[in-house]
Parts: sequence; C-alpha cells; structure tokens
Amino acid sequence: MPLTLKLTYNKDRVKKSGEARVYLRITIDRQTKPMKLDFYWPADKINEERAILLQRYSDDPDVQRRNLQIKNRINDITDIETQYSLRRRILTIELLFRDIGFYKRRITLVKWMEYKIMDRFNDGEIEEGTKKNGFSTIDSIKSFRKNAFIDDVNKTWLSKYSAFLRKKGSAPGTIWGRIKDIKAYLAYAEREVMLVVDTDYRNFQNSPPETDTVFLNQRELNILFDMVDSIELTQLQRRVLMAFLFQCTTSLRISDVYRANSEWNLDPKSLQFIPKKGSKRRSKKLVVPIMPGAKTFISNLDGMFFNLPTEQEYNRSLKEIAAKSQIHKNLSSHVGRHTYGYLFMKYIGNMKALQMIMGHQSPNTTQRYAHLEDEDLFNAVMKMQREINISTLKKA
Repeated sequence: MPLTLKLTYNKDRVKKSGEARVYLRITIDRQTKPMKLDFYWPADKINEERAILLQRYSDDPDVQRRNLQIKNRINDITDIETQYSLRRRILTIELLFRDIGFYKRRITLVKWMEYKIMDRFNDGEIEEGTKKNGFSTIDSIKSFRKNAFIDDVNKTWLSKYSAFLRKKGSAPGTIWGRIKDIKAYLAYAEREVMLVVDTDYRNFQNSPPETDTVFLNQRELNILFDMVDSIELTQLQRRVLMAFLFQCTTSLRISDVYRANSEWNLDPKSLQFIPKKGSKRRSKKLVVPIMPGAKTFISNLDGMFFNLPTEQEYNRSLKEIAAKSQIHKNLSSHVGRHTYGYLFMKYIGNMKALQMIMGHQSPNTTQRYAHLEDEDLFNAVMKMQREINISTLKKA
C-alpha cells in the first residue's frame, strides 16, 4: 500500500488561544502515526484539504516560512519512500520515522553504533555481555575521534585507530575485537537505505592474533579425576569440578553447560541441542556423541544437569582447584572445551569428526586443537619406528 500523508492537528488539544500543534498524519500499510512539526498555528487557519496554512492576519510574515517548512518535510518523506522503492526495500512506518533522523544528515559512528547495539539488544539478538563489549568499543572510539562520521571510516581511518589503541597499550586481542566490532556495524550501516558508507573500510585486514590455547594433558586430567572425591574441596568447588570435567569429556561450551538439562534427549550415545552460541543462525540441533564416563559427572539427570554459581565464581573456583591440584595453568571455563579438542586430536586424530562434534562452521577453527606436546612428538616417532620395523642401526 502506498504512503499517504495529511496536514492536520489534534482537535481535542486546541489551546484557549485557539492554536494547535501542527502534524503530518502518515499512513503506510494501514498503520498511521502523527509526525509532529515544531510549531503551533490557529486551528481555524489550518487548511487540511489543501495541506497549507492560511494567514493569521494580513501580511502575515510567518505563513510562507511555515508552509515552506511543511513542503520540505513532505518532500523529505516522499524522497525516502522513493529511495526504498528504488532499492526494492519495504518501507514501514517505524523505518520512516527512524530514517527521517538520518535524512540529509551525516551520522557519527558513535551515534550509529549506540543505536544499533541497543536495537539488537532489545530484539534479543545479542546478550548483555555482547552489548557491554560493544559499548566498550564505543568508549574507545570516543577517546580516538568522537565526532567521526560513518562515511569518514575507511582503511586509513582504521589503521590510525589501530595505531592509537596500540600506543595506549591495548592487547592485540582487544584491538582485533574493537576493529571487528566497528567493521560489523559498518556492514549493518551498508544495508541501510539512508546511510552512506565508504566501503574502503573492508580493505583493512583484521586477522585475529595468534594466541596460545590452554588445555590439560592426560596427566593433568587424571589429577582432576582423582580430585573429585577429595575432602580438600568445598561443595561449591566439587560442583564446579564436576561440570568442568563434563566439559573436558563432551566438548560443550560453558554457556551450554549452564543450560544442559534432561530435555536434551540424553540417550546412551548422544546429547542433542541447539548451542547457545549462534542460536539465531541455527535451526538444526547439534548431536554430540557422549562417552558413558562423561555421564558420571552429571549432578542431576531429572532437570538441570548442574547447579552452578555465576561464571565469575565458576572461574575463580577453577583457579582454586588448580592451586590445590598443583596444576600450573590458568584454568578457566574455556579450558574444558580446549582439553576435549586436544585429547581428541591426540588419540583419534580425525579433524573432520572433531569439527562436526564441536559444531564449527570452518575447519580453520578446529585446527587450533591440533596441538602436540614434546611427549606426543616422541611417541609419534616411536610409533613410526615400530611401523617400519627398525631393529638395529648399521654402523658406517
């Protein structure tokens, strides 16, 4: 249905002076919403049929200016409708009122990101943590160039922003995350009809930094297996350890361990669920094969599998457990999943199978678990010796 608009005023809100707020009543697809204009006019001088204001008195100096203001606003609305039509996009009443704020204005990157982050959060597309990270990126942009417009941001701008963060002492991972955020929200801006984006920003290479993936080897994992029934652990620490070992033996992310429950079709062979990460994009359940021993770590089979504290307390408890176990590694909720990946590659060595189990979209993500320790390298060489049957070495 085409857009229609009408000059009008609220008949029930006429002042004692006879003046009323002037509106444009806009209708799109049977949805109607009034757009306020920032002035009042005598109600009996508002000609709704001709969509103009009449003179309040002879030689009224303001009538021409106000009528031009009305005409310009109508032209703006019509132009927005035309832009949507040209791009074959559907214009809604909500989009029109939003885009009036963008029209013929250069929007700063900060304002756009603030708007879009809250829009995604309110729609349930992102969670509180992602929202906080986004606003941390916004704070860093404010420190760099608060008033930078969206179309200012290109490859050169991102290069200077990256150098600014390095000079401030930001870690490589932090810089990568900040630029990743900016590029993501510029991509959202590109999809908008009324925003202008310099696509040169895409040419800025933003590769994730190389980081060491912390995992437990078999010896360290055996120590934790033995710790399960230790009297040294508090009840909270034991609950955390059981959940952590469940991670180590199933590959589940901590976000899914917190959600794991009896409705996940736990059968003798597998768990079936939609992972929390990327759930907006997924429609098919992930099937994770589960070894029988992993089930022994589940606290409750009739409801939620685990009764866990906050993730902050969970990580703090893991560090306390590591200290008691004399494991000199920085244990966190991520280490459990990393440990599963490392041990799978060590003992099974099938990267395609691991990719399917862990639910990775790209094999490059799975590659990070193909770690080998010195002992693994030696054992691999010894296995080769057995296979080629070297018994003696002939001296030259």
